[in-house]
Amino acid sequence: MLIYFHTHYADELSLKDIADAGTMSIAQCNRCFNKMLNVTEISEVLDLIK
Repeated sequence: MLIYFHTHYADELSLKDIADAGTMSIAQCNRCFNKMLNVTEISEVLDLIK
């Protein structure tokens, strides 16, 4: 999932794209990013890199 995020950061990413790359639900993806990066909503991070 992080490899996908890293290799596609220049593309327009959605939380669904990242979750699909990690074969998990959007909710689980959000929980993983929260735990790893201490962010409450990964969508906020995605908005920052657009």
